[in-house]
Amino acid sequence: MNEGDRILMTELIVQLKQALAEKAEAEQQIGVWLERMKLAQDAGKPELFEAARERARRVRDELRAVESRIMDLEVQKESLRGEVKASRTNEGSAVVARTRNLLKSLEGTPMDPTEARFERMEKEADAEDALAALKRRMGQE
Repeated sequence: MNEGDRILMTELIVQLKQALAEKAEAEQQIGVWLERMKLAQDAGKPELFEAARERARRVRDELRAVESRIMDLEVQKESLRGEVKASRTNEGSAVVARTRNLLKSLEGTPMDPTEARFERMEKEADAEDALAALKRRMGQE
């Protein structure tokens, strides 16, 4: 590995560690806002529930962006490793082309177990809202 590759790999690793820390923070924050959604719903405060839902959506979007960046950094790191290895074995250009194609194919792929949890919580909240509205309507009639 030459000096330029070493510097690039170091930078990729630093960025990856920062992104992983951001992901952990976002996961913690989404948990907080989902819990606040539940508390607001249990307390019968629709305004607070909607505000918490909006914050949870923003955090979810941030989480998606960070996860995408992590995936991109991982691919770049593996690509660099492959390029260094290929340059040692003189397979350079074919391996680089395949790696770049792999990098392009991974752009925008879905990859979020947290997304499923968020959507499930939203569906539960919507169902509970509908049930509460139905109970109010039945009580008024």
